[in-house]
Amino acid sequence: MQAEALLCQNLLGGFVLLTFLNTNFSVALIKGCGIGCRTLISVILGGASLHRITAYLIREVRLYNIYVKGIAA
Repeated sequence: MQAEALLCQNLLGGFVLLTFLNTNFSVALIKGCGIGCRTLISVILGGASLHRITAYLIREVRLYNIYVKGIAA
């Protein structure tokens, strides 16, 4: 579960890094994409990161409630 969240964070970080590098150096993948495309990719990757982190935390709370609180009951 945590691997999915980390993957999305790494993809977002890599994309942001490529976007900043494009200001000084010509990065072909970023150069071919317009500002609207870059914004859309950033929003999608940011949303995916937030979703994966939230899903991970919800699953952890549920597992905690099942195993720890279920044993004590």
